Amino acid sequence: ANDSTQNSSWLRDHHTISPPPNFAPEVLLITPINSTNSSRPYIQLNATANDTNGDTYLLQLWAGNETPNRLLFQNITTGFQNITYNVTALPVAPGDNDLIMLYHLDNNSNIGEGTYNITDSSGRGNNASCSPTGNGIYCPRWNNTGKFAGASHFNGTGTIWSSNLLISPSEYPEITISAWIKPDASGTGYDGIITADDGGWDRGFGINSNNYAVQVGNQEWDPSGATITVGTWQHVALVYGTTDITFYLNGKSYSYGDAGSFGASTEPVTIGNDVGCGSCYFKGMLDELSIWNRSLTADEIHTLANLRNGTYLWKANATDYTASNTTESRTIELGTIPIITFENPTPATGNHSQSYIDVNVSASGWQLTNVTIRLYNTTDLVNQSNSNSSPSLINWTGLPLTTYYVNATANSSTGKQTDTTTRTITLRIAPTLTNTTGILPAPAYNTSSLNYTFMVTDTDGDTVTIQINWTNSTHLLYQENITTTTP
Repeated sequence: ANDSTQNSSWLRDHHTISPPPNFAPEVLLITPINSTNSSRPYIQLNATANDTNGDTYLLQLWAGNETPNRLLFQNITTGFQNITYNVTALPVAPGDNDLIMLYHLDNNSNIGEGTYNITDSSGRGNNASCSPTGNGIYCPRWNNTGKFAGASHFNGTGTIWSSNLLISPSEYPEITISAWIKPDASGTGYDGIITADDGGWDRGFGINSNNYAVQVGNQEWDPSGATITVGTWQHVALVYGTTDITFYLNGKSYSYGDAGSFGASTEPVTIGNDVGCGSCYFKGMLDELSIWNRSLTADEIHTLANLRNGTYLWKANATDYTASNTTESRTIELGTIPIITFENPTPATGNHSQSYIDVNVSASGWQLTNVTIRLYNTTDLVNQSNSNSSPSLINWTGLPLTTYYVNATANSSTGKQTDTTTRTITLRIAPTLTNTTGILPAPAYNTSSLNYTFMVTDTDGDTVTIQINWTNSTHLLYQENITTTTP
């Protein structure tokens, strides 16, 4: 501080200013709740996330069978987000010794992926790269709108990935190629998607106009009915076996009829173009490319394209790259619990005047294997019926008159079962009523009394209630209830 005569005084102090604390992004699982059972062929996941610091953060959803270790969804954003994701299939699981290439295409920098590189998650080291030349050759663009998290987008004019993997028959007598494809448009002639062609129609496939096109060694084969759907994710698989070539679209198979005739191609796998064709570029997105060194079965390919019955786990995590949060894991039982119900003419619980029991049950559910109907008396199992189809109808006749218990069970191949409620059915014979003497007034009679004699018999020895009703045309004149155990 200074005065007008230039006198001054000093005061010094030290303060430490700390930045505000950084809180990890919040992430919550909404639905489905833990231990959910569903018979639908898909799982709809819903989660929310937010970063109260306003930081940019990454949200990811994960799922799997034994552990939630397969990435389904990712998004980088700020602020609150409410995500709904429909799971119709799972990414390919690593660890299969027969995998020779596995590209998740998620642009995962943690495993070395980036603008110019794809990392092979099979562990075989068959990575891919792109080399923009400045002469119309560019790298495919990454995005986060793939079938599973990220994907590669090809512009149809010069974007490719090039690998170092040779897949000719001299290298691998049998192979299976699998990928998820989302075409932006119909093909312009032939457009290569995944190929290893040096000019001799070697292994691979693409699009020819509106149809998928397969290389069969000496020519192109367009499976009849294997049409593309523009703007929709489709699962494609191609099996080169020793006796046949089979193309799969969303799990449906198309057989070529023989193994084709191939040379020893020296061209490794190219994604987004057919080098042997020249400039035959694909326009659209590709995700989850995998190649096996064997022929996958139809059931294995169905599993790649769909969710199967079984137990699934899911979780979410969010990170602002400084702090992170991970939710609990939740369990979902998909399509594994059969549904079983009694149908007519199964008797309801109660007394029935008959000496037989008809039981009819209907059961439904994925992988339903067995329906069992059981009949008990008060002490033991009396009879049992097994069926592998629904509905299931059984008739038990000539049964002694007593009380029985009926129930049924439906079983699935995954070891799950559902039981009906137990119905208690008592078989009885109805009492007989015999008119032994009847004295009724003739129309001309004038009398003040009426006599009516009848015999009631119950062979079961039950207590019988007898109701006597006398009426004229308009009024109830007399009513009496009599309970007796003797005729």
